[in-house]
Amino acid sequence: MLESITIVFANSITIYIFLSQRKTLRHTSYVVISLALADLSVGLSAGCFGVENLVFSYTGEKPTAIGCLTVDFISECASIVFLVVLSLERMHAVFWPLRHRITKTRSYIYVIWAAWLFPFTFTVIFIITYIGIINRKISMSLFIFLKAAFSLIVCIVYCRIWFRVKHLRKQSIRKHRHIANSNLTKTLLVASLLSVAAWLPASATLLVSVLCKNCLLLNNSSRVV
Repeated sequence: MLESITIVFANSITIYIFLSQRKTLRHTSYVVISLALADLSVGLSAGCFGVENLVFSYTGEKPTAIGCLTVDFISECASIVFLVVLSLERMHAVFWPLRHRITKTRSYIYVIWAAWLFPFTFTVIFIITYIGIINRKISMSLFIFLKAAFSLIVCIVYCRIWFRVKHLRKQSIRKHRHIANSNLTKTLLVASLLSVAAWLPASATLLVSVLCKNCLLLNNSSRVV
């Protein structure tokens, strides 16, 4: 619950700071706000599981069968999707700075709407799977594959950006705009890679639970022995 409160509080402050400076918002800010909203929903899902486990410890029953899992799927998908969108946006800014500056805000809004559509679509697939219409192993394998692919895309894109920034530095470009853009890219690079690394344990656990159901049973039996 403390983790949930911290995540929600920190991301709420981030969103408030950006919205309080609407007149000076950059294009990148819209993507960062969306990522903060996605991370805020991660905090809500953590709180949902915390409340559910607390109720279960007293009553022996979980109040929701699918509610917390649905929130968790939406938040997890949205977080990783916007990490990809943010990395592509930074690549656009570093490789094509002129085109990036003249890109209309409306284009960013369309991309953000499309990015939010993906987690909600995949959550519908998850609910259908939970009901039993789609095989669980198929849907979970698809989710794990997309999550791994998105994580790989983030790493590849930022590697290309890193080499590009080093190349520009060798050319002794010292314009203020370039320096500011480079510093922003480095900051978002560190934050994005740490976020991807933080999702890896959950992905590994999900992969084991789907592809190797007997692993947990063997682990429990070994503890008993």
